[in-house]
Amino acid sequence: MRLFLAVLLALLAAPHTLHACTCLVSEPKSEFKSATAVFAGEVLESADGVVRLRVLERFKGAQSQVVEVQNNVSTCEYGGLTPGSQHLIYAHEHLGSLTVSICTRSRPLERAECDLGYLRSRAAWWRSPLSSLRLAAWLGIRRAACRNS
Repeated sequence: MRLFLAVLLALLAAPHTLHACTCLVSEPKSEFKSATAVFAGEVLESADGVVRLRVLERFKGAQSQVVEVQNNVSTCEYGGLTPGSQHLIYAHEHLGSLTVSICTRSRPLERAECDLGYLRSRAAWWRSPLSSLRLAAWLGIRRAACRNS
């Protein structure tokens, strides 16, 4: 009981130091639609919440070879953006800048196989006169949903 009271008092005494970020991460299709830019990139540098990435593969937006994203959006910062690391980025526009957070499907490339499969098939659809997605639907083929992890 004493431990519970001590923890409760500590929480009440310093609420400004506690942060929580809860969000629902959608499936790749919904996330793609809502994102301003979707691309695979390699981190060139990261300082003061601004991350510069070299675009490796572009799916939406991100027209230049190097893209800057803000990664200091409240407490929902997307971690692991260290120089040399490669990530699939779903960026959203916020106050005139592209932002990335843990509330998107952004993830390291080695954990993005399902998303990349969806994004690449979508890109192939736009290049093809015959939609592979419509053909798959006509044949009754369904893609398995990507897990949020």
